[in-house]
Amino acid sequence: MTLIADPSKSHTLSRIAMDYASRRSQGGLFEGLYRVIMRRNSVYVTFVIAGAFLGERAVDYGVHKLWEYNNVGVNF
Repeated sequence: MTLIADPSKSHTLSRIAMDYASRRSQGGLFEGLYRVIMRRNSVYVTFVIAGAFLGERAVDYGVHKLWEYNNVGVNF
């Protein structure tokens, strides 16, 4: 069985491929995060330090509330 390429369909296929490539070049979530955060070392280091600080504060707050909830009415 031989396949004969239809010239009218090759133009459509190339347009579909170009549309896909243009949508792919816009990137997704991770590509956007890379462009915003990880492209420059100074921005990345600042993001990591700020994230560690805010994460520590959130965990401290959560553990404190859990401790108070579990020890209501208990005198130490």
